[in-house]
Amino acid sequence: MSAEAEQTPNASGRIPPTAVTREPTVAITPENIAFLKKFPLPPNDNGRGLHFHLDLRDEVVTETVDHLQSINATWTQIYAQDPQQAQKVAKACWDVGIMPVMRIGKKVDEGFEAAAYVRALVDVGAPPYIQIYNEPNDNREWKDKRTPSNWKEIFARNWAREAARVFDAGGYPGVQTLGHGELEAVVDAVRFNGREDIWERAWFNQHNY
Repeated sequence: MSAEAEQTPNASGRIPPTAVTREPTVAITPENIAFLKKFPLPPNDNGRGLHFHLDLRDEVVTETVDHLQSINATWTQIYAQDPQQAQKVAKACWDVGIMPVMRIGKKVDEGFEAAAYVRALVDVGAPPYIQIYNEPNDNREWKDKRTPSNWKEIFARNWAREAARVFDAGGYPGVQTLGHGELEAVVDAVRFNGREDIWERAWFNQHNY
């Protein structure tokens, strides 16, 4: 695991990532690249994407889709607080060839029905890319606005549980982190649950700062 740093939030409310000590165990091979190419892509994919507007009222959805089309975006990430919102916006995007990547709008320590978000996308014909939680070292991602001392373990355990539900429903579970330490904790939690099969369709988005 990563070497532990002092768990003190910075000015933005985030806990800085820890140093990495674990060596990589997977090499980039032609077989791995070929496997990744099997993941669904939007029509005429150009790799260009932008986060969708947080306001999901009908008129704002229409305006935002127009803006995405104006820059020839083929991907967008949508923050939806319930499956109904997810389906409405996903349909508006997918109908014009923009791939919706759904970010479930729930806190790390808040329950939800993960499979419902998968069904929401499948019902409109969109590949069900589902991001579970968001940047767990940010105080804003917890119900009481305070990151608990064992935040990494809680995040990893909850993500592994919900990712299995997304996978079993036919979805592509995604993980968003700001440091290697929490990603390693997720890998360990998935292994502990005996659900390493989810990596067949999992994806991740990681930023360091």
